[in-house]
Amino acid sequence: MEISAKSISDMNQLQFQAELSTRVARKALDTLEVQGKQLVQMLESVPTPSASPTGTVGLNIDVLV
Repeated sequence: MEISAKSISDMNQLQFQAELSTRVARKALDTLEVQGKQLVQMLESVPTPSASPTGTVGLNIDVLV
């Protein structure tokens, strides 16, 4: 079986493209992980509202029949 130089060159090109695609996908995944961590930190930094026992919110219900 004879393998031509063009076949070897084509295989090297495909291998390069596969490796490049993998690296780009890895970089995108790393970026998404960082953004996810930042989003979690942002959500955790938001203060939770406390219910006011003297407030009037929720004491009255308007019902139309």
